[in-house]
Amino acid sequence: MNIDTKSRVIHLIQELLETDTTEERDVEIAIELKSIVPDPYCMDYIFQSDEFVNSDGSFNYEGLIKKCFDDYEPSIIAL
Repeated sequence: MNIDTKSRVIHLIQELLETDTTEERDVEIAIELKSIVPDPYCMDYIFQSDEFVNSDGSFNYEGLIKKCFDDYEPSIIAL
């Protein structure tokens, strides 16, 4: 992952969490994140888990990036 991709992902997540976006914009952000983040559970980590919420209530963007890019290993099913 290059720095531009990382910056873009952080920007999109910040927009999703920290601004008052329309439902249409939320969908656009989700589609873009799904197209650039390899881990298919990225949105679940953001909205269905407290794993990346710091004790002060802020979001740990770097932790999410690490999990979704660096630590992610795709499941490959042999046919």
